[in-house]
Amino acid sequence: MAGKYLPTELQDSNGDIVYPHTEADIVFMTDGSNVEEELRKKTSIVISDESIPVEQRKEGTMYLFKKGAGTQIQSTVAMASPTVGYKLL
Repeated sequence: MAGKYLPTELQDSNGDIVYPHTEADIVFMTDGSNVEEELRKKTSIVISDESIPVEQRKEGTMYLFKKGAGTQIQSTVAMASPTVGYKLL
């Protein structure tokens, strides 16, 4: 049955749904990393007084620039991600 997952619902003796809980560091992704490592990559926020060149920005990091900080080129694109939020590229 490897590689096949079946939808499952856990219930107690009264028929109430039981929601299992676990720790993020023991749930592994297909690439071998664990959920805690992946969340740590997705939750970085940098607040800067100066503009940071795109090539120096880290993937998965949200960058916030204070108003008037540096100059933004007209071709700047804003992208949205459900895990990271808005990111300027």
